[in-house]
Amino acid sequence: MNILRILCTIVILSFLCCTVEAVTLDITVRDDDDNSRIAYAYIYIDDEYVGKTDDVGEFSYSHSYDEPFLLEVVKSGYGDWSETIDEDDTSVNVYLTYETATLLVSVLDADTIEPVSDARVKVTAEGTGESESEWVGSSGEAEFELTPDETYTLEITSTGYETVTRTIEADEREITLRCWLMKSDRFSFKVLDADDKTPLSDASVSVDGSLAGVTGTTGILTAALATGRYHDIRVVCPGYSSFQQNAYFEEDEILMEISLAWSGCTVTVSVTDGAGEPLANAAVSVDGAAAGMTDSSGRCTLTELGEGSRTIEVAKDGYDTWKETRTIGTELTDIAVSLAPATTAVTVLVEEPDHRVVSGALIALNGEKIGVTDDNGQVQDTIETSGACNFTASLRGYLPASVEKTIIPGTGALSVTITLHRENDLVPVFIAAAIAAVMILVLGIRWRTAGQYLPRQRRGKNL
Repeated sequence: MNILRILCTIVILSFLCCTVEAVTLDITVRDDDDNSRIAYAYIYIDDEYVGKTDDVGEFSYSHSYDEPFLLEVVKSGYGDWSETIDEDDTSVNVYLTYETATLLVSVLDADTIEPVSDARVKVTAEGTGESESEWVGSSGEAEFELTPDETYTLEITSTGYETVTRTIEADEREITLRCWLMKSDRFSFKVLDADDKTPLSDASVSVDGSLAGVTGTTGILTAALATGRYHDIRVVCPGYSSFQQNAYFEEDEILMEISLAWSGCTVTVSVTDGAGEPLANAAVSVDGAAAGMTDSSGRCTLTELGEGSRTIEVAKDGYDTWKETRTIGTELTDIAVSLAPATTAVTVLVEEPDHRVVSGALIALNGEKIGVTDDNGQVQDTIETSGACNFTASLRGYLPASVEKTIIPGTGALSVTITLHRENDLVPVFIAAAIAAVMILVLGIRWRTAGQYLPRQRRGKNL
């Protein structure tokens, strides 16, 4: 009886296990064209969404169906796929065929490389004549779904820009186009050397009194210019004669070529000191580049100097540097420069040996008075002297003292400390020195005298 119950129990449990055992269906979604796996395809079972493929195009579905069921796979750009799957199938490969191509259009300003936010993009299929339009947003982008292997005409319009038309073939699944829009009033100036026709960079172009910009390495500047009217054009380039003209621009005109002639100028820089005496060996530079040295008469002649604004700098040891920006013309120009002697801020501190400050002390520099110390024991002055300098401090009741310092012009501030000794501070020192000298003398005499009266036997070799 017990054996029968056990057998019944085993049969029942086996039946229950068989009825609830789940089957896992591994689904792999691939591209029908190149066999690549398709990620994030949507999976439906009997019209109910159950998930999507992972980044390698796979999805596992566990079920307990006891009869066939409908599997559907959907992915944007591809045709829907559906098929009845047997309940005991454990794997299935799904092949999708793409039905649309994605077109992404990016609209940019040709000058600023910034998105054009108010552009309208129109796509027309040449085969059917059907068209679709979109306005790009702040990103300057518009997206379309196209029919594969179809030819389309793309038209981009925007206020203030030239219309752009392109023809594209929808032979790829994803097409990305960058379209550059040029402003309708866009105009180019090309500046060249009049002799060899090489492009001139850094040429400033002004239109009707306003700076339009500066040419680049190609000698070209592109700017906004309304055509069909007159404009005042002025071009200035370092080293060249300036160009100025009131010109009429035709409506279909897009380029103006301008040739500039080289204009080398001769400029003489005359350098003197504060007393009007010529300064030789002063270094002259133009726009940061060394240009020459002044001769014995204090003159430096600069030749082939282009007209326009130039920064002239004159420097010499012991003098403050002179620097100014001057406008150089075509005629001979003489620039007079007066260099002021470089000064040094000097602070003299007078104190006693114990660092107590001394006020009222007379301070002299190389024998000439420069001031009297204040309550802080200091004298401050600005001096033009350079080289070795002797600073002397004197005050009644103190012994005079001096300090020698070397002053290098242009090094900033200099601090000098002078220590004064009181006159009576040295008396004890002299007395102590005299006593010591007397004691040494007495001891020496006693030593010699004692040596003369020693017994003979003790004055031998043992000594």
